[in-house]
Amino acid sequence: MARRTDSARPKGWGALALPAVLFITVVYVLPLGMLLLRSVVNEEEPGLGAYTRLLADPGFLTVLRNTALLSLLSAVLCVLIGFPIALTIARSRGVFRAFLFICVVTPYLTSVLIRVFAIQVLLGAEGIVNNLLTAVGLDRADLLFNSFAVIVGLVHSEIPIVVLVLVPIIEKVDPSRMLAARSLGAGPAEAFVRVFLPATRPGLQVAFVLALVYSAGSFAVPELLGGNAAGMAGSFVYGAISQEGDTASGAAASVLLSVAVMAVLVLFTLLTRQKIQNVVAPQLMSTAAVETPERERARRRGSRRHTRRSVSGLAARLLDRSRISYLPGIVPAIATVLALLVLLPQLLAIPISFAGTRALVFPPNSYSTQWWANMFTGSWLRPLGVSVLVGVVSSVCATALGVLAAIGVGRAGSRAVRALSLPYLLLPLLFPVVVAAGAFFISFLRVGLIDTQAGFVLAHIAITLPQAFIIGYAGVQAINPDYEHAAASLGASRLRTLRRILLPLLGGQVLAALFLTFVTSFDESTIAIFLSGINVQTLPSRIFEALALQTDPTVGVTAVLFMAFVSVGAIAWQVLKRLRRRTAQRTETERGQAA
Repeated sequence: MARRTDSARPKGWGALALPAVLFITVVYVLPLGMLLLRSVVNEEEPGLGAYTRLLADPGFLTVLRNTALLSLLSAVLCVLIGFPIALTIARSRGVFRAFLFICVVTPYLTSVLIRVFAIQVLLGAEGIVNNLLTAVGLDRADLLFNSFAVIVGLVHSEIPIVVLVLVPIIEKVDPSRMLAARSLGAGPAEAFVRVFLPATRPGLQVAFVLALVYSAGSFAVPELLGGNAAGMAGSFVYGAISQEGDTASGAAASVLLSVAVMAVLVLFTLLTRQKIQNVVAPQLMSTAAVETPERERARRRGSRRHTRRSVSGLAARLLDRSRISYLPGIVPAIATVLALLVLLPQLLAIPISFAGTRALVFPPNSYSTQWWANMFTGSWLRPLGVSVLVGVVSSVCATALGVLAAIGVGRAGSRAVRALSLPYLLLPLLFPVVVAAGAFFISFLRVGLIDTQAGFVLAHIAITLPQAFIIGYAGVQAINPDYEHAAASLGASRLRTLRRILLPLLGGQVLAALFLTFVTSFDESTIAIFLSGINVQTLPSRIFEALALQTDPTVGVTAVLFMAFVSVGAIAWQVLKRLRRRTAQRTETERGQAA
């Protein structure tokens, strides 16, 4: 079927993207500009003094070194651990596939602060790892507040993203290509290295870059797990702006972090010739992200000698000769163990929530319901209520703006409008959240939005709007434009077409966007910590306070409740999808019988 040209697209829809563009401009881009301005204005005098002081400070240079090294190592580990999990999910079906997805998605939909709490339980002096060490006759190790703890926290936080990026890419690779390589005499490992791995290389590259930039911009993990020994740029920005009141240094550090992240993204897009929106939003990746057989043959002809001499090729041949690669089920077994290790820290919160003492001891020495009772006191219920209210308002507004923008961009008659609007609406995904939090703090402080629910709502809409846009845009791309043409030919206005045709067809995407944006807003911690004050506090900022100031097993209660909420939401979503599928099948059957 020939591709529809721009002239055949429905006209006049581009205006629907204007509200979202204006919102991103005023609430997100303008604060970033004020952040940049603050970094060069110190005591009302322009200059680069804040940058020169930072770059001459040995402590800040140590922070930069930690950020680069820990992020790089975490990204490598994320890809190495996430790839076998993603491969097994992509090649599995039924209950086993669902089980692996649950192991990966449950931590992803849980607040990063709850994941940090789980890591504290896992690596604490009385945690499960140290208990295992003593059980085999070894001394207890100091596993918290150092680089090791930060790497564990970063890897645990980013693995779900890596897996979710790789699964759809791997699913697009034709399994018959591996069979063809085997039929030509290659062993399982050599066929994997020579054929399968190159076909998924674009997805692996995107997953690595995402893990790298997200790790570099992390705040909660290094702040709560690294201590003074493993500080990173995110924790430095927070300390400078919120704790020391040195907004100039915090702004300068934020700009340097942003420049580093953008340099990585731009360099990656130039080297791989991928669009930047495909990197920050892999859901928009086209099938071109998978290497075609023609491109693979050309690549293999040009690099066959290099492949034969490469370390990976040598390792593959050694595995084949040792017959290890021929063992059935070895990859699913490895993936199962890794997926369980990803899920394990979350499950530790359940017994801790019933601990009889405040100390994080696993297993608990005694059991009590005192922390569950504490959860339902005012000090925890008030932040919970604020988070629910902010989450509901933010999700509704972000979904409305994002879905309308998706229709506007997806149906825009001008290719230039689409090319410019698409990356612009994804800007909040390009910069680390800690940079946005610093920008919101500096700009909102001038207009009195710090420590207010309105400030939380505006900031959360800005960071969740791209999620709703991505979900809506994918749905719009799947809708045949002939529906709008037919409606227009029958005299329907654009508003009527939007209300009677497009929005009903996008019903599933709207619900998914509402759920995802609510969850993101509800468990968003970095911006909440920067904007919280005496009067207004969200649940994540209350959790951060509990983790930073004292050991409080009430955090385990919040983890259990949040996992229960996410599980109910996921089950409800699956039930709704099945009902919609059955309804559609029943409708098609009735139409067939009527015909």
